[in-house]
Amino acid sequence: MAAATVWRERPVALFGSGHHFLLLSHSEVFKLSQFPPAFDYIMQFEDPEKYCAEVPDAPAGARAISGINSAAWPLDFDKIAALPQSDRLPAVQAFYEANFWTPLLLGGLESQDVANRVLDEAVNAGPHVGAILLQDAINCCGQTPPLAPDGEIGPLTLDAANALDSDRLVAAYRVQRVARYNQIVARNPQDAIYLKTWLKRANA
Repeated sequence: MAAATVWRERPVALFGSGHHFLLLSHSEVFKLSQFPPAFDYIMQFEDPEKYCAEVPDAPAGARAISGINSAAWPLDFDKIAALPQSDRLPAVQAFYEANFWTPLLLGGLESQDVANRVLDEAVNAGPHVGAILLQDAINCCGQTPPLAPDGEIGPLTLDAANALDSDRLVAAYRVQRVARYNQIVARNPQDAIYLKTWLKRANA
């Protein structure tokens, strides 16, 4: 499939973050990836039953609700923790959409499978890492000219991703994730206790 241009005729949907915006037609909006199934995908690792309970987390003394860590996201955590547990799920969902899905422009990816995994890596390792691994995976699939792995998903990255076979790109993204986790353990052997879990997530 040929790479798509950014501006199309009959625009009906505008979404984006910062200086990156996409204006899409009815047919394009219909075929793009969606946040709800991507949220379900990450929840299988963060909180499979979606209980939204407070649990101990790293670093020592930190707490987490559905993967939202009190040390990394103190204001968001406190806001969600103040809600009754039965009312937290919409707030958890809104947190991941606002802080990961929307800034990364993942709704511009046509493949739900690709979007799910980029979101998952962004949640696990940070948005910048999730984006760089996507760009590296695209380049490993033969992108010419290669993308600059700058950690910013914009029109060039989206067009390149959407031009590739999604199964091939998912496989390449898995390879990038596995390599990164193995590199972490090679540099920091004490993190080997996490490797099995990381690799299970990366290979899903």
